[in-house]
Amino acid sequence: MTFDGLHRASRPLLALSIPLIPLYLTWARSSKSTDCDSDTSPYSDLDYGCDLYVKNPKVEDLPVLYEKWQSGSDVWPWVWCQRNENGPHHVFVMGGVRWDEGDLKSIEQLSRDNVNNNIVVVVKDERAMKESKGMEWFLQRRCAVIEGTAKFQHEEARLLMLEDERIIAYDSISFLS
Repeated sequence: MTFDGLHRASRPLLALSIPLIPLYLTWARSSKSTDCDSDTSPYSDLDYGCDLYVKNPKVEDLPVLYEKWQSGSDVWPWVWCQRNENGPHHVFVMGGVRWDEGDLKSIEQLSRDNVNNNIVVVVKDERAMKESKGMEWFLQRRCAVIEGTAKFQHEEARLLMLEDERIIAYDSISFLS
């Protein structure tokens, strides 16, 4: 059977399984082990297992969340971007709307220097892309573009949290005005 034939054959099974997803998620939550001692933890859990949910996170929570996430736990705030073993992770956080030509040259240089350089650009909104060279320019330089605003940073652990509670792990970071 070809891949296309297999794909067509699986459609009825997929249609049957979609209504069962909420039931499975309920079962999965109730069946996880609860070997975490939530009474001694300063963090609240999701009432199942060792997954970690932090209400009103603070900067000192970021390393704990990242470590738990690396060990396989589901965490909130969630890790959106991680460091990559294939190359360094460079993050540029744009504070305003206009890009400095030197910032753009830095991104250009990183993308040219090594294909293993991972580049993330955090912009406040789409206007920053339109006011500079345009989204296509960033994509051609292998930049992941994230719309968001920095909330706080744990410099020692090299972790940044955005206002919407996404966590970005980085090797280098530049805050641009």
